[in-house]
Amino acid sequence: MKHFRIIIGVLLVNLLLSCSDSSYLNPIPAESKALIAINPAKMSGIDNVIVLKSLLHLKKLDKTGIDLSQRILLFESPDGNLGACMKMRDKDDFLKTLDNLNEQGVCSKVQSFRDYNFAVLRDSWLVGYSDKSLLIMGPVTVSGQSQMRQQMVKYLNQDEDEGILSSKIYEKIDSLEAPMCMVARADALPEQLVAPLTIGIPKGADASRVYICTNVEKHGECLFFDGKPFAFNRKVNESLQNALAIYRPIKGTYANTMHPEDAIGIFMDVNGEAYLPVLQNNKGFQVLLSGINSAIDMNNILRSIDGEMTLIGRNDKASQGISLVAQLAHTKWLADVDYWKQSCPAGSSIVDWQKDAFHFSDGKADFYFGVTPDKQFYSGSTPEKALSTIANQENRPTRNDQQLFAGQRFVMMVNLNHIGTEKGNMVGDFISPIFGKVSQLVYRIK
Repeated sequence: MKHFRIIIGVLLVNLLLSCSDSSYLNPIPAESKALIAINPAKMSGIDNVIVLKSLLHLKKLDKTGIDLSQRILLFESPDGNLGACMKMRDKDDFLKTLDNLNEQGVCSKVQSFRDYNFAVLRDSWLVGYSDKSLLIMGPVTVSGQSQMRQQMVKYLNQDEDEGILSSKIYEKIDSLEAPMCMVARADALPEQLVAPLTIGIPKGADASRVYICTNVEKHGECLFFDGKPFAFNRKVNESLQNALAIYRPIKGTYANTMHPEDAIGIFMDVNGEAYLPVLQNNKGFQVLLSGINSAIDMNNILRSIDGEMTLIGRNDKASQGISLVAQLAHTKWLADVDYWKQSCPAGSSIVDWQKDAFHFSDGKADFYFGVTPDKQFYSGSTPEKALSTIANQENRPTRNDQQLFAGQRFVMMVNLNHIGTEKGNMVGDFISPIFGKVSQLVYRIK
């Protein structure tokens, strides 16, 4: 019996030690908006090399002082800063690593500040560490480094109650088994992505209620996010999941509609009658269509959709407009165009462009739209952009449509070089040092 108690005691101690092993993640703030978990132990081949060697600027990963058997967590802090947190294995070995990087001109000399050591990687990423944790944050300008260092000291001093381990977002990502996975609040992402990511949100609900949960994989210069939206709030989550049921499998009819210089492409297959009420609850889409909707009954056009639909954001400037192409069930709304022409608001007009095609202008923006004989709706901010959505696409870059769209019900493609906004540029600046060269993000829902 005595030996049995000793064995049970040892097992309990080991269990407690293993449960507390995640304490190196305490520096991550509890209110972080986004987390990406990377498990080096589950990764192999080129992915392992890209993620770890790009992040640490190292050719060899052994004897770095970092415990690469434990998860690496990337995060967006409550104030929008980006960071990475890892487990420290040997602080002295890591100091030698930084000294070597300093000799190569990769980072600054290590300096002590309030019980922690700090260095600057590539002039824009601050590195701070304790006996237990390694924290990297940025990108930050030279003038902002002092304030960032003080913030990092605060994070490094956090205990379990103050850090990420007590949060729902960590509980969610900790339950995922993929080598790389992400849980992110929708409003943590570039603003152009918020509307499509929150389709299905109840009317009046804030985008901060919606989270995106995905597995993450890198293929070439493309980063794939496969998952779906969810919410911790039961009512919001039910609404999101009900909206997902509207999407049907994509065949890839408009796979090559998106040009290399376009910012965003959204691909789906829906019945417009069912999909319109969902879009009407989405504040972002209502703002997007508000100017056009003042003269054109876009709701009526959207109702007529039955099949594949693709929405292209030509770039980050609203004045450059959007392109919408879709398969229609009917074209009954063409009978209403004469009424739209007569009832245009002051300063705007709708005129004939070509057969069953029209040009709307309000002096600030232009929108060309029309219908083909085989009932395809097409549109764009110029005649060329509108026609290109249905034109022969042999001279455009081809994609492996089967791999990209097979089994998917919603696909959103983002060209990082053309997203344009400050947060979009920030995401690009964060991704490249970690994942190597990435030019495109793809979010998919099966």
